[in-house]
Amino acid sequence: MDAAIVRFAANGCRAQAAGRLRREADPQQVGATMFSLVLGFLLQRLLLGDVPAAAYGDAVRALVAGGTRPDGQAGATAAS
Repeated sequence: MDAAIVRFAANGCRAQAAGRLRREADPQQVGATMFSLVLGFLLQRLLLGDVPAAAYGDAVRALVAGGTRPDGQAGATAAS
């Protein structure tokens, strides 16, 4: 397994231990997915130029949370 994915998987294990990630989640798969998000962000910046990291992070959180806004309300993200 790639060293970067191993580091992301370790983050997943720590998140599970802290109760921020479901116990049934596979840390290796979580790590691989997190790595692909980073690659996607970098590729988007290369191809499109200025892609704000904060906006990208907000969008990822909205997708993962099923559209929950940062303030905890249901619906679109606060940026929309």
